[in-house]
Amino acid sequence: MASVIAATLAGGGVCMIDGLSIIDSLGNIKGLSVKVRDGTASTGDSVVLTDNRTGNRIFAGYVKEVTKVFIKPTTAIEELLVQDFTRRIDDVEYGVTGIYTPQNEKTILTDIFTKFCNYINVGTYVVSSQLSATATANFQDLGMRQAVDDLASGTSGTVGTPRTWYVDYAAELHYFTAGGEAAPFELSDTPNNTTTFPYDYKRFRYTLDAVDSKKRGTVVCWKEGLYAGMTLKLTNSVMGWNSQPFTIYEVKTKVLNVDSSNPLLEYTVSFGSETPARITKRIKEIEQSVEKIANINKTIVFAVAGTLATGANVSFEIPAPMALRIANVYANVRTAPGNASVILDVNKNGVTIFSTQSLRPMIAPGSTTGISGIPNITTVAINDILSLDNDQVDGTAADLVAQIRCSVEIG
Repeated sequence: MASVIAATLAGGGVCMIDGLSIIDSLGNIKGLSVKVRDGTASTGDSVVLTDNRTGNRIFAGYVKEVTKVFIKPTTAIEELLVQDFTRRIDDVEYGVTGIYTPQNEKTILTDIFTKFCNYINVGTYVVSSQLSATATANFQDLGMRQAVDDLASGTSGTVGTPRTWYVDYAAELHYFTAGGEAAPFELSDTPNNTTTFPYDYKRFRYTLDAVDSKKRGTVVCWKEGLYAGMTLKLTNSVMGWNSQPFTIYEVKTKVLNVDSSNPLLEYTVSFGSETPARITKRIKEIEQSVEKIANINKTIVFAVAGTLATGANVSFEIPAPMALRIANVYANVRTAPGNASVILDVNKNGVTIFSTQSLRPMIAPGSTTGISGIPNITTVAINDILSLDNDQVDGTAADLVAQIRCSVEIG
């Protein structure tokens, strides 16, 4: 029997899917580990898993890490650490900067994602008419996740009603009023299999906490399309629920049998009465506490004194002290350029990290600062040599400092 799970791998090969498990929870990156036979995967390659019965994606993301595992002296398989598109947001750890006067939230989101994280699309699922038309924001060198969280909560400006957000498996941003995005179907103990679908009543659990009146539960179903942050409606005759709304906290996807005509995709859904905004706030507070304990951001600095001239390797060559991930490159001059922009380039072992040259750091005429886009090459191994080029100058700009802003790669 043919497998009903289709795996599309940019590097080719056969994906061994049995036992696959995916966890989607508010505020977290979704990820999975898959084994591939006869493939040639590279970091950054796309991975898409599709349910052939419906044509719907059950996971999509990109390869973060590739490990060769030898099962025979001349035969190896690849173990891929794959992460969903939310990771693209977390990869932007610095540099989101901008002051936004009153305008629609979608306009602000479109601008920052275009400039700093163009892997994610701000489109259909960010509805202008449902958002504030007079939102303001003031981002000063933030990470992308913090910028979106701050806009959603009003921390960096004003939005009025708190929002929540997530990224789906088509790399589409969903951004909406907390509790305002309904699940595409309901779960019921009397399903019609069109708008309402069955769940496993034997594994249904529901708890009411008498101390703080929080309601929470878990339900197991076999229908895809649920994401953490959505509002799910449940009908249960014993509980007296008729389309009772709850917030989804977490969705666990488990592949039971890829070659079975029986239900092979099982979804364990955790739900409750707490709003996504409150959960997201708590997650953020925890993350901020962890950041205070272990600050693992690193900056590599180049300096060039005097009037700038074009040239390669214009400062010291710097060996990377550890494995790093580059977020962006920030540049500052004491004397601003007059008639033409200053354009810099950074090389890893003599090769530019900006194969898309428009992403290079640039300081515009009359300005003293500039910041790059996300480099095409972001990973740096210990002892890789980093160097700086002046690709364009105007003969006026002087006294340059360029910072490669990085995070430490762990694991």
